[in-house]
Amino acid sequence: MTNTVTARRPEVQYSPVEAPPVALESTQIEPVGPKRLLAFAGRKQAGKDSAADYLHGLKLFRMGIIEDFGMDDDGRLQLPIPGEYSKEEGTPEYYIADFYDLRNPAWLAYLGETVWPHVRKLCLATPLKAMCRNLLNVDHDGLYGTNECKSAGSGFYKLAYEAVAKSKDKKKASSEEGIWVSKELTNRDLMREVALFFTSVYDDVFVDYLIKVYQDEDYTTSLTIIPDVRRPNEIERIKQAGGRVIKLDKKIDEDEHFTEASIDARVYDQSKFDAVIDNSQMSIFDKNKEIADLVTSWGWI
Repeated sequence: MTNTVTARRPEVQYSPVEAPPVALESTQIEPVGPKRLLAFAGRKQAGKDSAADYLHGLKLFRMGIIEDFGMDDDGRLQLPIPGEYSKEEGTPEYYIADFYDLRNPAWLAYLGETVWPHVRKLCLATPLKAMCRNLLNVDHDGLYGTNECKSAGSGFYKLAYEAVAKSKDKKKASSEEGIWVSKELTNRDLMREVALFFTSVYDDVFVDYLIKVYQDEDYTTSLTIIPDVRRPNEIERIKQAGGRVIKLDKKIDEDEHFTEASIDARVYDQSKFDAVIDNSQMSIFDKNKEIADLVTSWGWI
């Protein structure tokens, strides 16, 4: 078995919300080596989460905790169902490893005992999404789902000022240059509005909270991965904490919201990143392999 595994689509698609197909076997092993902090920066849908998930699988595989892993065509990490893996009988069955959905007690226990001592995703948006979920009742898919789910209507509305063209007929011309309209916010827009309120009070509120968690002496995870960096102040704080930041350059649209465009090359010094990977034409597997090779060269995985 080589350290680089091929991507595959599993025969079994399992969500941690459901009952596990078999009992998840925990392996309690003490973390090895110093704490390290790695972050992925880039626009929405740039491949940050799938890169973080891939490194979860690679870390566990290289430590001998799992015998194999894969990624499906949507960039989701696939782990072999315990007890079903057989080299003699061929391809094992897999389930989807969802690190955001912690509602299943068995899955949560497995993460806490077997995965998190070695590698863990900490997201800047976790407190924000918890507020949106608990206070505004946004569903799980609207917060953590696909781009389509996040772009769906939230059921919340905001007044927006829309410019209108002036009439060329002076008799019909109006002194008004626009009108106020009520527009439904998408789930993504709603999260942006909530985040804007808190960052307007204190710009580093989310990144400082995450760094505080990471630097706590009781937090001992060997490799912590932040998969949602999008702003210059977040990059600076992570590097001040001894972390490294990899930027992924994939761009799916022309969204110029400041949370998407503020670290583009035209406005931000790209030398401040530890690496910049242009994955605009890469497959998910090729992007993940390049990242794995880079992080391996650092001795971090």
